[in-house]
Amino acid sequence: MDIVAGCEAFVSVSRRGSFTYGAAECGIPQSVASKRIASLEDHLGGQLLDRTTRRVELTELGRILLPSASAIVSLAEGLRDQARRQLHRPVTLMMPTALAVADLSQIAIAARKHDFALRIETAEPAVRGEMVRVGQAEYAVQPVPAADAVWQVNLGVASAQTTGDSQFQLESIRVRRGEMKRPTRKLWIQTEDNVPHIRDRITWLANSISLQPGQLKVADTLIEAVTGVAGSKDLLLCSEREADHLQLHWRHIRELHLVRGYALASRTGERDAELLDGSASPIACALGGRII
Repeated sequence: MDIVAGCEAFVSVSRRGSFTYGAAECGIPQSVASKRIASLEDHLGGQLLDRTTRRVELTELGRILLPSASAIVSLAEGLRDQARRQLHRPVTLMMPTALAVADLSQIAIAARKHDFALRIETAEPAVRGEMVRVGQAEYAVQPVPAADAVWQVNLGVASAQTTGDSQFQLESIRVRRGEMKRPTRKLWIQTEDNVPHIRDRITWLANSISLQPGQLKVADTLIEAVTGVAGSKDLLLCSEREADHLQLHWRHIRELHLVRGYALASRTGERDAELLDGSASPIACALGGRII
């Protein structure tokens, strides 16, 4: 039998002095309350309530056992409250820095519909990974090779200057004879893309078209990269959605197709599938990519 349910009915009926009011306090029909108390009496081997009077009275056994039954009910309520707080406590999801607040809020809203209370923070990739590792965050969306990704994002270059072209040829920033006195144009690589499967490919292309070593610049932060691009002819390697948020003009790289991959890093892995069920699509939207 369900001892806790029986004790709850017994305590409520005893407190109210009525099966009708006691059952209502428990939120169950009177017949159910009667059956639960009868089962509890069978289990304990004696009658707890005197049903012969107009008002329900405790028997001698009922008076002796009521404090213990009340303690069981209190412990059960405390256990349920603790479980509820644990299951509904906010968990932290670390996201990339160059994302719009409106998009991040949609992730939290979608998660809430699947019983997740998300606290979303943004940071550079190394910080995101470290926070999950040391237990300061439960989840992080982290860069991975495209083949291992949950989300993929196409990359191109963005500039402060607007052109009518939809594609950009990286070879066009190569310094030619007679141009040595002009400011050297740079391609800024943000920390999201300072990973071998992207950095090595863009470095290979730069070497193949004879870019100067200083023309590829790895930024420590996104702010540093955007500052370098602002008010200059420099370029930022980024997604089209990032370029829109940063009010930069974005183009495909004609010589090279680059894809940024992301996967979910988790501290425990216990509720990964639940989080992805509710939030995979809005995360893809925020990243400016697609689910694989």
